[in-house]
Amino acid sequence: ILATDEAEHNFLVKGGEDLRNDERVEQLYEVMNAEAARQADCRRCELHVRTYVVVPMTTRVGVLEWVADTAPLKMILEGELQRDASLMGKLGLRGNRAAPFHHMQPTKIMMERVASKVDDYHKVFKNQAGKRGPREAYLEAVSLIPSDLLRRHLVRMAPTPEAFFSVRSQLAGSLAATSVCGYVLGIGDRHLENFLLDQRSGAIVPIDFGASFGHATRLLPVPELIPFRLTPQLMGALAPLDSRGLLRHLMARLMGALRNAADVLENALEVYLNDPIVDWTEGVVSREENAASREDANWEPMRRVRIAVAKIRGRNPVEVALEDLQQNVSCRKYGSFNGLRSLLHGVPSSLRGGDEMRSMGDGPLSVEQQVDVLIELATDPDVLAVHWLGLLTW
Repeated sequence: ILATDEAEHNFLVKGGEDLRNDERVEQLYEVMNAEAARQADCRRCELHVRTYVVVPMTTRVGVLEWVADTAPLKMILEGELQRDASLMGKLGLRGNRAAPFHHMQPTKIMMERVASKVDDYHKVFKNQAGKRGPREAYLEAVSLIPSDLLRRHLVRMAPTPEAFFSVRSQLAGSLAATSVCGYVLGIGDRHLENFLLDQRSGAIVPIDFGASFGHATRLLPVPELIPFRLTPQLMGALAPLDSRGLLRHLMARLMGALRNAADVLENALEVYLNDPIVDWTEGVVSREENAASREDANWEPMRRVRIAVAKIRGRNPVEVALEDLQQNVSCRKYGSFNGLRSLLHGVPSSLRGGDEMRSMGDGPLSVEQQVDVLIELATDPDVLAVHWLGLLTW
């Protein structure tokens, strides 16, 4: 598009989806960015989500701003993998350079020793979640892939040590902001192609918000349990810093700013009550066409907004996930809810710093406690081991 600033601007035309949801998520990100910018600590650490313009044209087609000078994380990591010939050979990928992540040994380990089909996942949820089998398979898969693939790319981006420090700082701040704000809005389906990396600054850019407000936990046949993506490659990119401690500090700053602005954010969320996205109500009504289900459809937007506000005000993240899991049709069908509840509350075999808070119940947590639980859930090998293969959590 040749605009009034006499410059050409690229847009992506996307069909088959209602982009009103993406537009509103971006608008809510902007509101959160504005509230964070009021806090000196957040400004100094550049804690904001990188956004782009979304323009819905109809309920089935729209245009999105093209985010220049970016690349998907999946493409970046596969590129770094292919640069390492010895690693390709070790993973059995010599001669197979197409989509290596889906053909390598870690994927086979997770398919064979954990699950690859929906019913198999729910059997694991019921009988094996939190036990040694899935956890050991996951840790073995993780051990086969160097945790510094993304860090190698950051080093390649930076011509000087000072530039590398700047790039790594941008990555840390944008990752913390994307994680906290994405958690509040219940953004799921965070596979590697739903993150872009700015090739100039190192900032993370989240894209594609079709699974928002708990959709990935409540509706997917294999429900997502992690509040955001904080897998080994993202943690390894911040080395040799204490990545967990750094992200905890940054996330607590931003979560505190959002909690201080809870009333403002609650008002911003009310747009979903006045004009709910069709997808929010279709699933409820289609389950059973009767008066009760239509009443559920009217209630669903209120429930989703209520949960988002409760997150801002400090509700235990485990209890948030459990509320969505209780609504998951597949969990009811396979009877796997109790196993998932035990897994999320933390099992004795994986007790670490945040586990005692995971089972504290539904009462509000302090900002620091809430962030501790979020990071614990996002990095717990027991939880990461039982996610759908396509997320590539290892």
